[in-house]
Amino acid sequence: MNVDDRRHAHPLMEVNLIQLSRDKEHERTEYYQQLTLRFLPFNVGISRLMKELANESVERLQALARVSQGLADQHSAFEEPCGSSGKCESHSRHFFVIDSNMAMTILEQAWQCEYEAQGFYQDLRSRNTILALDAMLEGFIKQARQQANIVQECKDQAFLLGQWRRDQGMLRRIV
Repeated sequence: MNVDDRRHAHPLMEVNLIQLSRDKEHERTEYYQQLTLRFLPFNVGISRLMKELANESVERLQALARVSQGLADQHSAFEEPCGSSGKCESHSRHFFVIDSNMAMTILEQAWQCEYEAQGFYQDLRSRNTILALDAMLEGFIKQARQQANIVQECKDQAFLLGQWRRDQGMLRRIV
């Protein structure tokens, strides 16, 4: 679908499109910062990957800020991003990840959030009427896909961590 065809399919004003994207990225940043802390006692490597995913959200926010800089002069409708909608939050008894089952559950939720983010940006792109924003939104879609792959790899790693443990210097399978 090209940009001309999109004009007839409930287009979003560029101000609304950027605001929705900013809100989404603030939500994702907060979510991954929380996961960074939650995974710290369980696995430092997964915690660092969650931090990198939070950093990528910050980079997307910076890209959105650059795009909106020119639009801010034309429109006074820009607002501060609202708080997290809670879609990607996980509620559990423990804040910190304490075992591989909990890790798997939380990582599955994170994978779902990436899948939702991909759909969110595909929807925005389908209603975008500004050619200049197309490339940015396409990049966001690709990043969500890549981040979903990273989260899947973390799930695989957490699964393996749950299957084996060190016992008196020997690696033993947990049954």
